[in-house]
Amino acid sequence: MKLITARTLKQGMAMEESKISQTYQNICATGFLNEKDIAKSDMKEGELIKAKTAYGEVVVKCSKGVIDEGNLLIPMGPWANIIIGGNTNGTGMPDFKGIDVRISKTDEKILDVKEIIQKLKEK
Repeated sequence: MKLITARTLKQGMAMEESKISQTYQNICATGFLNEKDIAKSDMKEGELIKAKTAYGEVVVKCSKGVIDEGNLLIPMGPWANIIIGGNTNGTGMPDFKGIDVRISKTDEKILDVKEIIQKLKEK
């Protein structure tokens, strides 16, 4: 699959409340998949999934989204940041789209913002 990160309306609205709020976490710690990908992978909406890239891994909630098959969308924020890497290829901005990602069901918990920041510091 390919990882796509993007700003979303709900994510932007939740930032106004607070980046450490439960609302922000509920919106940004979500992985949106095409319903056909959910069915093919034997996952269910609301289950926890682990997304792994060459840069790291993160647990998010699986949700059906309007996205092309073969893509995983995670709203921009701490959960996406942990798996996008820091290479900017000389542009000053890391790649936010088209990153190879593997997903699987997991029983691990979703980290909160403070735990994510600590994990990013350790990189």
